[in-house]
Amino acid sequence: MDQYYYELIIKIDKYIDIFQGYILDITGAAVEQTEIDGVGAIILRTQEDPTVYIEMIKSHKESLEEIFEDEITCRFSLEKKENKDWIQSYKDGFEPFKLGSFYIHASWHQDLSDAINIVIDPELSFGTGHHATTRVCLLAIEKYIKRGQTFLDVGCGSGILSIAAAKLGAEVSLCDIDALSIENANINLNNNSVNAKEIWEGSVLESKEKYDMVVANIVSDVLIFLKKDIISRMKKDSILILSGILDKYEQKVMTVYSALTLIDKIRDGEWVCLIYKKEE
Repeated sequence: MDQYYYELIIKIDKYIDIFQGYILDITGAAVEQTEIDGVGAIILRTQEDPTVYIEMIKSHKESLEEIFEDEITCRFSLEKKENKDWIQSYKDGFEPFKLGSFYIHASWHQDLSDAINIVIDPELSFGTGHHATTRVCLLAIEKYIKRGQTFLDVGCGSGILSIAAAKLGAEVSLCDIDALSIENANINLNNNSVNAKEIWEGSVLESKEKYDMVVANIVSDVLIFLKKDIISRMKKDSILILSGILDKYEQKVMTVYSALTLIDKIRDGEWVCLIYKKEE
């Protein structure tokens, strides 16, 4: 372990979940959301100098101000600190939570006897289900999946959505272009005693199968780019769940996927999940 690490604190007065998602994407480091002096804050801890990220976050702030037509206050403080077991401290801050029939918790928490337990240990940048985009996906999966159906998770990350679908009786397949995501998903599948029919590093097109349900929790631009590939993996009458969509981009995504039938929407703050059916 290195002798020192960097701690970057970003105090943000609004849209903190959006900033957290962005910082996770650009850093792949340990990120903690908290409150400091009554103001929302994100703490980034990394062993590499994060100065370059400050300019990227400032640029992201300007983009969000333009999108939302709203002024955002964003203040930074950076310190170089003597190392300690800060990853363990980050993990200790993980709070279990109940969502629908699911109870998402770490391996050191007790199961709930009256819930579908999903064990996800926090591992730096991998999703634990706390973010709104994951929560709406879990609710949509619970509402629409049927026992025995085939399920594809595009951009699986931690694998939490596939674990949920499998525990509801689906036969799951999952993919991600990030090798670390596949590694982490495999660990989480094993920790939940879930078997995947297929799991692969690469694009959705590497599968030749068609599925009863396809889920993609990715940013809007990628959902738009992958439209043809995603739809090609759907059977007739299959369900598509799209998440990672800011409400400002909702209409743009809906226009691109207009060949499908929109059957439902689930909202959580600024985020929207679109649920489609392929009827032809």
